[in-house]
Amino acid sequence: MKQLRPYQSEAINIVFSELAQGCNSQLMVLATGLGKTHVACQILNNPMFSKVLWLTHSEELISQSAMAILQNEFQVPDLRNHIEEKGGMIEYFNHLEKTDPDDLFDGWLPIDNEIYPFLGIIKQQRMDLHARVCVASVQTIVRRLGKIDPNMFDLIIADEAHMAMSNTWSQVINYFNKKLLLGLTATPKRTDGMSLGNLFDKIVIERDIKFGIDNKFLCEIDAIRVKTSSNLDSVRTTAGELNQKDLENIVNTPVRNNLIAEKFIELCAGRHALVFCVDVQHAIDLCEAFERYDIRSSFIVGDETLCPNRKERLQLFRDKELRALTNVNILTAGVDIPDTDCIIMARPTKSLVLFMQAIGRGTRLKSHGGNLLVLDIVDNSSKHQLVNTFTLDKEKRLEDRVFITQEKREALIVKRNAKLEAEIKKDERVDLLKLPVMREAFGDWMKKPASEKQLAWLERLGYDIVNNSYTMGQCNEIVSILPAYDWQLRKAKDAGYDVSHGMTAGVWSMIRPKIEAQKGTKQKSIINNL
Repeated sequence: MKQLRPYQSEAINIVFSELAQGCNSQLMVLATGLGKTHVACQILNNPMFSKVLWLTHSEELISQSAMAILQNEFQVPDLRNHIEEKGGMIEYFNHLEKTDPDDLFDGWLPIDNEIYPFLGIIKQQRMDLHARVCVASVQTIVRRLGKIDPNMFDLIIADEAHMAMSNTWSQVINYFNKKLLLGLTATPKRTDGMSLGNLFDKIVIERDIKFGIDNKFLCEIDAIRVKTSSNLDSVRTTAGELNQKDLENIVNTPVRNNLIAEKFIELCAGRHALVFCVDVQHAIDLCEAFERYDIRSSFIVGDETLCPNRKERLQLFRDKELRALTNVNILTAGVDIPDTDCIIMARPTKSLVLFMQAIGRGTRLKSHGGNLLVLDIVDNSSKHQLVNTFTLDKEKRLEDRVFITQEKREALIVKRNAKLEAEIKKDERVDLLKLPVMREAFGDWMKKPASEKQLAWLERLGYDIVNNSYTMGQCNEIVSILPAYDWQLRKAKDAGYDVSHGMTAGVWSMIRPKIEAQKGTKQKSIINNL
């Protein structure tokens, strides 16, 4: 069995300690590559859990989770290849079910007899409730809840928990009388920017990319900003994210696509890139731009008529037959290619979850020992608070920045220290105040259902109130992430805060009492001096 890292052992101990104290709805936050699945596999093997439901949301993640659970349990070399030869995870189980355990034939392993009682799939026509561990598509199991005893599972693991925001997830999770609900994610935020406080009571452990890099569990990251001439100020915000239809004509242009291909040739020699695009047409057009520059490329999209051989294209990239693989909403989760050493963010976003998911495709340690290069395509905007490598690092000390190699960091620290020494001899500098950071909220107040008035307001903002569930706490969060008004920006600027990159209404509510207190103190001082 693969040895546990210290923080993984700590995570397991914390989960059971919190459970003993009555916390039975927990969220584990570990950056991509730090082994969330491995930790969860150790937890589900605890004898206090007789039957386990592992929930996820796509066929790719069902296969990935099932494979990880099997490899952790049975430690069989080439098990992945054995299952792939049978047509993939679901087809493997379809064949396994029909095979007489006493009559193994060529192409089957003795371990197959042990797998079927241990692990089952709930997807398509499969309903393997006999197994100790059931890996289920949430979209499938929700339609079959009436056929399942609500007391059947005493541990529910919500994989990729940041996706667990729909009514479907809530309905499944709340149906079962479980001992523990454990969420696994690389970020405590949902894809719409809100926290996961409506489903989970507490983040029990959190280890981010910086922790992984500092402790040599993840590779170093180097980021290069490529500035374009595109302007995003005319793009609307819908449900907290840039409106996709507005982005189409602004982002998918020959000039911008050619620039990305040129910069890939100039800056990414010898690297192989996963490229994240705005929509299907963008993925296709950007792939064609790479091909025009003699960069062997392909694209992956969900439409099977356009991309009937997704697995083959992905394998070509794994085998390094392709230099670039463009995609839209396919490779952000459920795909692990550790030697990916370049990520191109060709789609602008306001979503921290989406951005970090994309970056996470390349943060695992490389067989060749190299780093990850992020080619960050940055468009002009004075209106939107975009998420990119620059905005994520800009408020941090050099020592705490993520998107920079240690070699570059050390050189910049030397320059910074020399500059500070020189400035000590000059007049005292006045530094602008940094805006505070909004924290994730958890607690019972988060779980009260939103009122009809609040839901109507959410619908006007573009949120899907039919398929997603929202609480009063989340409505409060949505208010907090809206852009501040111009007069609020002016007041914050007058008070000495740095608002050059915008400010949210939530941050304004945090600094407003301080600004008003300062104003009151000044007025009192004037009166006392009359």
